Formats: sequence, structure tokens, C-alpha cells
Amino acid sequence: MLHNAGKRITDYDIAAIFNTAYVSAATLDKCVSGFNCTGIYPFNRNRIPEYRYAPSATTDNSAAYESASVKTHTISVQLGSEDIIFEPPAVGEELIIEINGL
Repeated sequence: MLHNAGKRITDYDIAAIFNTAYVSAATLDKCVSGFNCTGIYPFNRNRIPEYRYAPSATTDNSAAYESASVKTHTISVQLGSEDIIFEPPAVGEELIIEINGL
């Protein structure tokens, strides 16, 4: 683009530019390294130390849901029947849909 200052870039130009960058950046060595450094392959359960998971503890609210009661809504639907309109369950409620006639 330095050689063509002021020239507009079309969608096709963007695809060509992206392809050039992607082909040079996405190599098999980088792919293998990505799987290796995360412990996916070869499998290594201890590759990422436990303290790295600490930030996810702030979203662990399992204690709050253990004491909550769950209200269940069951809807039975017969195939070929008219559309059924219902209100979605609220937070903490469970929805079970049974489809009959399969």
C-alpha cells in the first residue's frame, strides 16, 4: 500500500492482503507448539500450574446455587400440533421439553 498511496482498498484486496499475511504467519511449527505449550498434545495435565486458574475462582458461584430450590417446567409437545407459546423460565428454573410422536 506504500507504493499506491491514495488507492482505495476493495474487499478483494483485503482478502489478498490477509492471505499473504496468514500464509506466512500460520505455520505447522506454530500449530504444534500451541498444542504442546497448553498440554493438549502430548497430553500433560500439569502443563498449566494451578495458580493460573485462580482468576476463574471469582466466577465460581456453586455455593450460591446449592441452597437455591429449582422450579421445573415441563412442556409436552405433540408433533404436528400448532405452535406452543410459553414464557421462558427465570434464572434458577429448569425447562424440560418432551417431544412426542417421533
